[in-house]
Amino acid sequence: MGKEGCGIVVATGGGLATYHCPIGTRVRFACNDSKQGSYSEYVTMNALTGVFPMPDDVPIEDCASFLVNPYTAVGILDTAGSSSAKAFVQTAAASQLGRMIVKLADMRGVQVINVVRREEQREVLEKLGAKHIVVTSGEEESWKLELKAKMEELGATCAFDAVSGDMTGHLLEVLPPGGTVYLYGGLAGRAGNINPSDLIYQRKQLKSF
Repeated sequence: MGKEGCGIVVATGGGLATYHCPIGTRVRFACNDSKQGSYSEYVTMNALTGVFPMPDDVPIEDCASFLVNPYTAVGILDTAGSSSAKAFVQTAAASQLGRMIVKLADMRGVQVINVVRREEQREVLEKLGAKHIVVTSGEEESWKLELKAKMEELGATCAFDAVSGDMTGHLLEVLPPGGTVYLYGGLAGRAGNINPSDLIYQRKQLKSF
């Protein structure tokens, strides 16, 4: 298991690897070998294509998620920006990726409506400076009305959904006509609860990300 991770070089095969990543080098790596993964105690990697030396002033633990989450966060912000949306919605906002998006969006001056499941997750995001948070632990119609009102207030026309399940349909329902849901995760299983009228008559779209 595991596609990316971090560690310390304990052996090399010599050659260029000795210069690129000598023994003792702190590295992060991306593993694409189906026979091994980053959860292993030891991993063998191509030193020139899969291993990347890290700066000494970066804690080695922080290097473990150097690739997938940061690039996903940047990609989501770029995609939202290309849609000319004044704001966007993200689900699973208290995840590590969600918190990265909150921080990057603030740096870029982009408004994010953060959807979380519990009040304690709201508190986590508020400490990061998140201003717009919707908690879904209450009555379904209540939080959907709150989410729709925030979208109308901020001019949000797209949502990025890591949850799937019924959440995808809920997002399509509250989006304005012509809005788009970008689906990039399946935490709750297959997407459901989608009203065909939203796609046919409201010109809303469901896209992969």
